[in-house]
Amino acid sequence: MGVGLAYQRFLWGNIYSALHATWFKQEYVGTSGAKLGDGEQLFLTLRLGYHFKIGSFAFLEPNVAVTHWPINTGLPSSFQAQEDRWGKFQVEPGLHFGFPF
Repeated sequence: MGVGLAYQRFLWGNIYSALHATWFKQEYVGTSGAKLGDGEQLFLTLRLGYHFKIGSFAFLEPNVAVTHWPINTGLPSSFQAQEDRWGKFQVEPGLHFGFPF
């Protein structure tokens, strides 16, 4: 479960940037279904993309995102071992589709 804030701004023409910050309350559960612990995570995303209008009824936004989680507490050791295999920054492609209202 989490709560987040997002901010998006057009920079030049249809090029935009967006920042998302989400605070998650996490519950860790093992393969047997037993609860292993609780934790919290702050998950940040910075996006840079382009906004295409599809007529007046929809839009498409291809983008590149950089994600980072500076706070990630309470991981059980088995989860931490998997987490340690990856960096705390990821770069990934994105594609948003939506309807203006």
